Amino acid sequence: MSNKTVAPLLKRACFGFIVCAHNVNETIPKRVIQELLDRHLNNDWGEIDDYDTQLNADAVKACHEDNSAHGRIVSSYTCSLTGQKVGII
Repeated sequence: MSNKTVAPLLKRACFGFIVCAHNVNETIPKRVIQELLDRHLNNDWGEIDDYDTQLNADAVKACHEDNSAHGRIVSSYTCSLTGQKVGII
């Protein structure tokens, strides 16, 4: 059994703008960027530690309680095509 914190899916209303860094936009195919965003939006936060997992879960819970953004949701992935680290905040 995993110790990972499980959070309800984050409401889309809790997300802000989506901005892509220039180097990511030029080196990672758009379909891969979309896959990573989909993972992020579905609480698959990739390669983050337990501390960040808990902060993410707390932010998701707060958003569900009052329908507003609290804190931040962070994800970290390694692109399988390029080996490049990609962070989503």
